Amino acid sequence: YVRIRVTNGRSAITLYIASLILLAIIPGILTATKEEMLLPPFCWLVVVAASGYRFSRLGILIPLALALFELTFVWPFAQNARAPVREAETISERVDLVTQFIRDPTSFPDTISSGDPSEEFGTGAPKVNIIRRFSVLKSIDMLIDADLKSGYTSIDRYLPVLVSFVPHALWPDRPEVITSNELGHKAGFPMADEDTETGIEIGSPALFFDLGGWLALGAYAVASFFLFFFITVRLIGKANSGIWSLVLLGTQAHQAVGQTPASLFATVFIFLEVFCFLVAILKAISYIGQTLISRPVSPGIERPR
Repeated sequence: YVRIRVTNGRSAITLYIASLILLAIIPGILTATKEEMLLPPFCWLVVVAASGYRFSRLGILIPLALALFELTFVWPFAQNARAPVREAETISERVDLVTQFIRDPTSFPDTISSGDPSEEFGTGAPKVNIIRRFSVLKSIDMLIDADLKSGYTSIDRYLPVLVSFVPHALWPDRPEVITSNELGHKAGFPMADEDTETGIEIGSPALFFDLGGWLALGAYAVASFFLFFFITVRLIGKANSGIWSLVLLGTQAHQAVGQTPASLFATVFIFLEVFCFLVAILKAISYIGQTLISRPVSPGIERPR
């Protein structure tokens, strides 16, 4: 973001920025985690797009290379090498497994092509191909169909979302908002009856429809997102005025689908908490630095006693 601003949009990458992105990817490679491998370059692309940067013909090769990296390495590696990499006890063993996968991917079991559609949700989700894995159209359709057949969910189960940001330490008896797992059971996802932990990715349109049908979908969606963006703009600012709102919107986009309905509001307050915490740390470091490090004094000026 700073690079684009100081160069008036002529440059969006430097060796330092590229090094930071690669450094941020390393933990994802050592744990075979798609999110940690894809999120750093994706965040860079989001900032580039929001800043109005225009790629040159040569620069277009960068997003194309990222897409190629995703298709040829990230997805197969995260699916097929996940178990052996995470079972490795030392970093050197994980590095050896990563090197082995790069040299010979066929030496690892192929879980992508052997995935069964019935395993699309729950513990079998890693076997599903990338298109179905990140699509919520089927889950939306399943919940809407269940609502039409068995009835809608009372708004009382959703109202605790408004206080979900209050920690249990301050409110031990805080009412719990409905979970995506509970909605998954209602929609008929292939999960065991005793499964109460598996998170189900259900798109927000189905959540609003679950409150009362098509009219509820429109009314609650407009009200909820208006409140969310109103809070964002008033407290943090617009995307074209700084980078902080991009961090919030990026966090929300990352969490909104796979988490509970509470994520829409909780993210705002979590972000503000982290922001205030970071500011407090930086201020503390500044004050400590000023105390421990004496300011330079010009020659001929006597220090105050």
